[in-house]
This record gives sequence, C-alpha cells and structure tokens, in this order.
Amino acid sequence: MNLRRQMLALLLLVPVAALALPYAPGAKNDNSFLPGRDYTVLQVPVPVATGDKLEVREFFYYGCPHCHDFETHVNAWLKSKPADVAFVRTPAVLNPKWELLGRAFYVAEELNILEKIHAPLYTTIHVGGQRMETREAISDFFVRMGAAKPQIDAAWDSFSVNTKVRNADALSRKYMIQGTPTLTVAGKYSVPAGTRAFATVDYLLGVERAARNRK
Repeated sequence: MNLRRQMLALLLLVPVAALALPYAPGAKNDNSFLPGRDYTVLQVPVPVATGDKLEVREFFYYGCPHCHDFETHVNAWLKSKPADVAFVRTPAVLNPKWELLGRAFYVAEELNILEKIHAPLYTTIHVGGQRMETREAISDFFVRMGAAKPQIDAAWDSFSVNTKVRNADALSRKYMIQGTPTLTVAGKYSVPAGTRAFATVDYLLGVERAARNRK
C-alpha cells in the first residue's frame, strides 16, 4: 500500500474512533455517560433526608434474581464508598407480593438483625430454592437466624414497620420504579443495573459535587 492509500485509510478510521469514544467504558470525556442511555433525569426530583451527604439509593426485591446477582457489585462499591455519600437500601413495593418481602426487610431492621439476614435471605431464595412467599416462611427463617418468634410477630404488625412499608411504596411510585434493581442518585437521577451502573453513579455524584461547589 502506497503512502497516499495509507493516509486515506487512516482518515476513514477517524470518524469510527470518534464515534466509539463516548461509548467506551471509563472514557474520560463529557459524553462517557449520557442521559437516556446510562441514566434518566427525573422530571420531578425526590427530596432526600441524608443531610449534607449525597444519597445513593438501591431499590431491590429479595425475590429478584437480578438483585441477587447485583449484590456482588453493590458490595464491591460499598468497600470504597466515598465518605460524603450515604447509601440507602429500599425494598421496591410494586405489588402485594413484593410487599411481603419488603416488610421482611423492615422487620429485620426493627429487630437490629438486618446485616445478619440480608445476604442469607437472598441465598435462601436463589440458591436454596425456598420461595419465602408467606409470613410463616419468613418468620421461620428469622427464627433460624436467631430471632425470637414473639419479637418477630410484634415487629411485623408494629406502627414503625407499617409506616416504613408505606413510605417504601410511596418512594417506589415517586421514583417511578419499573423494575429492580434500580439505583437513584441525589433524588434526581435513576440508574439501571448493569456493568456500568456504579461507574455512572460515580459520574453523577461528581456532577452533584460540582453543582454544590458552584453555589
């Protein structure tokens, strides 16, 4: 190939490379993360209650296999979570069936055993094959994890847990959650799960920090 043909071939490659750059994972330019592709900007921002910290929220469902698989990515990101970020888990309450396991989350929180049961509950459902579709099945699981049956029953019907379940339902609607897992950032952005999810979250956190610094 002569020099002229080599130059022509190089020129033909330039547009392809330019188009590929915005889509390359980890690309350091403003188009690396795009609304409508990597995240959605909420039309109506949702107020957050994390004070000076930036909120990252995960909507999940214990019965969702994708949520179970996504836990690996969640836990990896949490190991290096920035100090100015508060991470909040919220069970998506999209229907009565999902409310049951959402209530289980808040019962565990009420009994101060959430960290103890969170991963094992996923494992019991998706590895152990136990469906956990009744209050009795969930209660038996909690007992196996060391909780007392009277305390479980009291928490299950408590005002505190009822309130949290209603709030989770309301948040699922405000964020217009269609499926799980879904991440939200600063009450302004919705990020679908995927290999780029937390890279997108980190990008949006940077956008929010920059906005705060401009004030």
